[in-house]
Amino acid sequence: MKPTRAELPPSRRRGNRTSRNGRVAQHSPLAQDDPDEFEDNVIVNDNKSAKLSFYDSDEEWEVPPSQLDLGDLAAGGDNYRSSDDDVDTNNEAPPSSSTQKMNGIEYNGIRRTKWKKKDFLKQLEENEKNTPSILNGIPKVGILGLFIFFFVAIAIYVSTSMGGYEFHGLASAHDDDDNVDDYRFHKDDTDVIEGESNPVDREPVPVPQAQDDGSKSDAGGESSSASTHGRYEYHYDPGAASKLHEAFHVSDANWYGGVFSDPPHPAIASELLHHHNDDALNDNVGYMQYPNVFNNTVVFCSEGDVYLTSILEQFNDDSKTALPAMRLTSTVGNVNSPTINPKYPYLIAFTATYTGHREVYLMDLRSNHRSRPSMRLTYMDSEYGVMGVVGWEDEGTTLVITTFNLEVAMEDQRLYKIGVVQKQTSAIHGGSDRKLSSDPHGRLVGTTESPITVSSVKPIPLSQAIDSTFDGDSNCRYFTRFKQSSNTIRYVGGTAESLWAYCDGEDIAVALTNDYKGTSKSPQIYTTKAGKKFLFFLSDRANGDGDMWIPTTMNLWAASLPKRGRMYKNADKANMERPLKLTSISCIDGMSLQEFAVDIGNGNIVLRIGADLHSLSASKIEDAISQQSIKAFSLPHERLQIAVYSDFNNLHERIIPLNNPSDVKTIDFFDAAYGTISALMTARGQVFVNPIVSNIKEVKPYGGGGMNIPARCYRVAPGSATGGMVRIMGAWYVPGRENDSTRTTLILATDPLSATAELGFYLLDAAAEAEVHFANVDDLPIPLIGGHVNGGSISGGGLGSIHVDSVKVSPCGRRVAWTDTDGGIRAMTLPLLGSTQQPEILTLPQENENREPLLGIDAGLTFSPSGRYIALEHRARNQFQIISIADLGNPDDNTISIKIIAQATPDRFNSMSPLWGQAPVDFKVETLLNTNNSPPVATTLYFLSDRDVVLTGNTSPWGTRAPSPQFSKTTSVYALPLVSDQDELEVDPVEEIYRGSFVGGGALELLGGKLESWSTAMEGADEAATFSNMTNEETSPAPSETSRVPDIEISFGSKNDNLSFARRAYGISEIPPSNYLFLHQVKDDPAIIVAEQSPAGGARITIFAIGEFPDNHMSETPVDIPGLNLQSVGVSTNREYLYFTYSGKTKVITNDASGLVSNFAGDLTFIKSIVDTDLWAVSIWPKLEYQQMFADAWRMLRDYYYTPTMGNVDWPKVRSRYLPLVARCGRREELDDVLKQMAAELSALHVFVYGGEYNDPLHGDQTLAMLNSVASLGAMLERSVEWGGYVVNEIPERDPDFSPLDGKMIYSPLSDRTLKISGQKGLLPGDVIVGINGESVMNVPDIHMLLRGMAGRSVRLDVLRINSKSTFAFNHRRRLENETDTTITSEPVIAVPISAGASAHLRYASWEWKTRALAKKLAKDKDFTVGYMHLRSMSGAEGEDAFVRGLYPDYDKQGLIVDVRHNHGGNIDSWLLDALQRKAWSFWQGRASNITNGGLGWDEQFAFRGHIVILIDEKTSSDGEGFSRGVAELGLGRLVGTRTWGGGIWLSSDNHLVDGGIATAPEIGTYNNNFGWGLGIEQLGVQPDIEIDNNPRTTFDGKDEQMEAAINILKEWLEDEPYVLPNKPGPHTNMSLQKEYESCEAD
Repeated sequence: MKPTRAELPPSRRRGNRTSRNGRVAQHSPLAQDDPDEFEDNVIVNDNKSAKLSFYDSDEEWEVPPSQLDLGDLAAGGDNYRSSDDDVDTNNEAPPSSSTQKMNGIEYNGIRRTKWKKKDFLKQLEENEKNTPSILNGIPKVGILGLFIFFFVAIAIYVSTSMGGYEFHGLASAHDDDDNVDDYRFHKDDTDVIEGESNPVDREPVPVPQAQDDGSKSDAGGESSSASTHGRYEYHYDPGAASKLHEAFHVSDANWYGGVFSDPPHPAIASELLHHHNDDALNDNVGYMQYPNVFNNTVVFCSEGDVYLTSILEQFNDDSKTALPAMRLTSTVGNVNSPTINPKYPYLIAFTATYTGHREVYLMDLRSNHRSRPSMRLTYMDSEYGVMGVVGWEDEGTTLVITTFNLEVAMEDQRLYKIGVVQKQTSAIHGGSDRKLSSDPHGRLVGTTESPITVSSVKPIPLSQAIDSTFDGDSNCRYFTRFKQSSNTIRYVGGTAESLWAYCDGEDIAVALTNDYKGTSKSPQIYTTKAGKKFLFFLSDRANGDGDMWIPTTMNLWAASLPKRGRMYKNADKANMERPLKLTSISCIDGMSLQEFAVDIGNGNIVLRIGADLHSLSASKIEDAISQQSIKAFSLPHERLQIAVYSDFNNLHERIIPLNNPSDVKTIDFFDAAYGTISALMTARGQVFVNPIVSNIKEVKPYGGGGMNIPARCYRVAPGSATGGMVRIMGAWYVPGRENDSTRTTLILATDPLSATAELGFYLLDAAAEAEVHFANVDDLPIPLIGGHVNGGSISGGGLGSIHVDSVKVSPCGRRVAWTDTDGGIRAMTLPLLGSTQQPEILTLPQENENREPLLGIDAGLTFSPSGRYIALEHRARNQFQIISIADLGNPDDNTISIKIIAQATPDRFNSMSPLWGQAPVDFKVETLLNTNNSPPVATTLYFLSDRDVVLTGNTSPWGTRAPSPQFSKTTSVYALPLVSDQDELEVDPVEEIYRGSFVGGGALELLGGKLESWSTAMEGADEAATFSNMTNEETSPAPSETSRVPDIEISFGSKNDNLSFARRAYGISEIPPSNYLFLHQVKDDPAIIVAEQSPAGGARITIFAIGEFPDNHMSETPVDIPGLNLQSVGVSTNREYLYFTYSGKTKVITNDASGLVSNFAGDLTFIKSIVDTDLWAVSIWPKLEYQQMFADAWRMLRDYYYTPTMGNVDWPKVRSRYLPLVARCGRREELDDVLKQMAAELSALHVFVYGGEYNDPLHGDQTLAMLNSVASLGAMLERSVEWGGYVVNEIPERDPDFSPLDGKMIYSPLSDRTLKISGQKGLLPGDVIVGINGESVMNVPDIHMLLRGMAGRSVRLDVLRINSKSTFAFNHRRRLENETDTTITSEPVIAVPISAGASAHLRYASWEWKTRALAKKLAKDKDFTVGYMHLRSMSGAEGEDAFVRGLYPDYDKQGLIVDVRHNHGGNIDSWLLDALQRKAWSFWQGRASNITNGGLGWDEQFAFRGHIVILIDEKTSSDGEGFSRGVAELGLGRLVGTRTWGGGIWLSSDNHLVDGGIATAPEIGTYNNNFGWGLGIEQLGVQPDIEIDNNPRTTFDGKDEQMEAAINILKEWLEDEPYVLPNKPGPHTNMSLQKEYESCEAD
């Protein structure tokens, strides 16, 4: 019976090393494709026979030694050679020759093929007739003859077992013990089987193993091949060097690697091969992006560089010969958007990050210029650099680029023109009688629009434009508005790209595709041979019902070029005829069209789909658009075969230095077999064992001569040839399993045998003598559980995605527990190293005994010392953090089950950080009872809790900003006695005396009475205790970890009171409350060790030591390491060691009082017992790691996404669709492109792909980065050849009422506010800067070239003060005397430039100030008062500060405008909504003060009583949308603007890849009764109550139509519902004694 995958135990192999029965274990890592051929399943027994099983039969056969060659043939493609192969028995030769062929396939022990059972039977019959066997050659001489035969055979056997090394599958037999081990034999990876398309086209199938007690091999499939651990016997093969070993496989097109390159990924290589073989055009390599074409010359990007090729031959040659591509650039960073100049086609513009900042460069391909470097065109005063090249205009003289705005505005992308060739034009300034003057904007009088000159950078007057195409006949620009930031397809939210047009001289831009809410982008003009113009563009639309459009797959569309007159006649309607669909890209593997380029030279089009370029011929295009046919082209045969010839240097092995602790994911410690401490560390997906340096100051470099050999840092997994193939998530030492040589380690890793990177637990050996694991694709360990064995999602029976930080191994080493993304808390018993039994997983119930939820999200796990109990930190139903204790049963039973889950803390407070420890008195009792040689038994559960709620800082709600009372985050230390049932029934006499935890101090007099009574009862026995013999005892050395005693039976209290157990807890009053982060107690001392957060933001360790008995006082000893910052602290799994990491150095000490006092508190120089992490690095093969990261990202999106249904997306199919692209990636950024396409299939917002290890052109050198960064003068400058300098067009001014804003005191370096402090005068618009530091600004391409590295440093500016008043008297006098004199002498100014980021902040702050002033002015003109605030984000201090600054000074206004346009989200919406929901219900008035003259006002304090308008736009995102929806749902105000971004599913960005990159998963869904899932926000955006759009053209000029509309709405609202103060209630109460009621009588 063929075993199922789940039934298969681990296969145990060791590559080419000799196995116990002398065979070599090798296999091909690829999957078997043909299910009709029998299963590759051979078991070779110790008697040299072979058992065969077949795919199409349940039978199992045994092949005798005489037929091992045939058995080898039947093994279905595996290769081995028996020791009998070399024995010449009876001097008989094989029937024909040494190599026999069957169906063209060589066999006879070396080469074989795959067989069906019927074919095998036929061959077996033929072979028995013709092939003599060894036994057939033995005469029948009885027992003596057989004895002689076996004696000779044994002699031959022993002789062939001697010797040293063995290569390429030629092994001899050797048995080192009596244990019977079965091995699977596999084909040598250097052999090529004739007739097969690839030498590695089979799947490894684990087979049953003969086991005694499971102790001889580990669960990872490893087995020792020698009697002494770590020593492997090899066999010398003198003929190995004479055999063919074609490592580079010159004659074999299917070579995949070998010793000179990384191997194929074992789980997905066959799948990639399948895609490759199914592809008729499989010669393409490289990942092709950013295509641009002119006259059949194509430039594109691959590996981050520009390539060039000609596709003319493929249009003229039906054979489709592969076209070679020439590499044009060689960057360390990356290049994008190369663009050929159609007028001067030898010029190619592109953007690159040569200096770490993306700028525009120009390359000249003419023969006499090719030796020159590319020219840098820009030094952009932008935080983000240049985003891309858009195209060439003005007959190739100007270059259009896109970058973020350089003008005062909210942050958005805009288009700019760069002059490359200066045209000759007539004078524009009128003549010699021109006077020096300028308009209010600083532009010179007499100019309408100054020409583009060389090196000038001029804006195209449009906001939110990211690319465009220009029609010179109509002077109309067709552009894409918006840039969708999230990676999602079928998107119909507010920032869906749309097509617009603007024609020179018009007042506004007009929308072209406003009939469709989805994406329309990348416009390009296409001109037919007849001269008719069309607008080609990309769109994901499809024809729906009627005239409706629905979102589907991105395709190429065409429409007649909209005419200027029609567009501006119907500006409010769709201004483009219904377009024609030209392609059906979804027919090609379901992918979307990513890019296209029109060849204006001949009408052909180049498309980018996936990683390939495709072509559309002009003839097909013209036929389609002339016939208006909607039938799509057939594209599969139009792919361009382009051969990218490259060294692919980005795929070479990478050595990546590691940093402690930022790269460290897990750390543990164990005792090495040779008597030292070793650190087990997981860093960047690999596991190492690092040595401990006893004193780093005493370490001397190795000087040779064999002395002072440094301690060794060695890798546990993976190997040097497989780095990147597997991601080790974490590694934990398993105590109690060690012998003289092994160190059992539990490893959580992505299984390289799983195509979807499923997580698996492995038990492996981390001892110094052990071999490296995951080092050979032919010898991979099999997971204990999970991985390819039974992996997948939780619902599919796998492990899903585990929170690595939650994994805990019990101190006894018998159990492990963890949590996962499905909210489960799971545990299992760990088998012995080498066991093949698959453990069962225990899933804890979803509630504890008190019906409080047990959710694995954010849960913490802590095992008791012997592993019976586990303390669970988890959220109660009210979200407070509580602690429960689960009883999992005695681990000695090798079973695990839930006995009870008792709640240990109330849900009225937060409780966390449980610590299994002992009360101070326990140490005295152990001494008296002589039990201190035994391991400590936990009698107390210590924990932290914030149950003492204390006001700190602000304690009153009174004040001008309605301050909220603040409560400290401090916690106190509490102790919960773990009273056993036995303790409650029968108490030991000594324990009765010391029944309290703290029995000294003032209670000592009672203790004395107890001692006297007990002493009398014992009649003077030796055990009688006196005060004197219980005071200064010394504890015995700590016992070994293998001598653990069971945990006590905890009594969980009365069943009638479900919190009786929890209420036993008491506070440790001697430890003051603080912001504690860590809690610990060493093994032999009652002292409590804490890590606490200091108010300044750092952390420190503090020791609270308890005085000697009977003193109960606890002394506080803070430990500060001078000059170092505490970064992490923890305890080893076996509880034997503590570690502390300070400023990148990790110290380990023994977990006892001696280690704590002498090795930690006594080592303030931090030089003792330091983990050696010097020159620590990982080696990575990028190709393997890209495949691993792709699978990892796919799995985590599956497991982190907020709904397991994945929105009904066929997620496995998505993986298969994009997997082939990974093999094409030659650079990390290209993998990002694949991940973006894959993740976009979820059609969800909050999906972002970013991060990762990208090549840094400056190699991380911060000094170089600073010197290359462009500084800013904080002004908009324009190059002027007329003035010979840069004209100041605008100087941003921020709110003058604030000095620092958000802690930043940023003003323009040229403003008068800045310069007057130093006695200088500020510049004004119209002034000209002609020099910097004595150098003319016209001598360089851009003024900012002279400002590189100058942020925060002073520079001398030479300034022509044209509009600002001259500080030089002769200049002023000259102007008065002769107004026509144009001669001006430059004047010096000493200024301090700011960074590009600060400059962008300044421009934004200036816009905020101007917008607030505009709101105030417009409201004043309408005769009402208004408050205004702009919130850039909802993130912490930035959003909170802006809200407080905006609301409270204007809380008494009639209207309030909360501007959340361009708000990029956060999480403070509830706080804002709470403040805006305040209602005034009463008012105050004193003798002189009232609500109109600054009196107390009303209650609730600072409640806003007017009307509220929320301004939203397409870039209002995430929590900005949540806030807007909340305002509408709560009836707090009206929404004005445009539909928002559309992100209604929240995220926490936890699913990082191994290199730090991420493809974020939306994790937390939102809903309510009105809108259901996503609050009507997800994918759609919040629809405003009043829709008003700011036109891209008028917005550029500073007009704000949305603000104007908000003011008008407020005015009308106030007219309908006036804002009035309450009427006074009339006269005050008459408290006098009224005369008419007096009853006094006269005398």
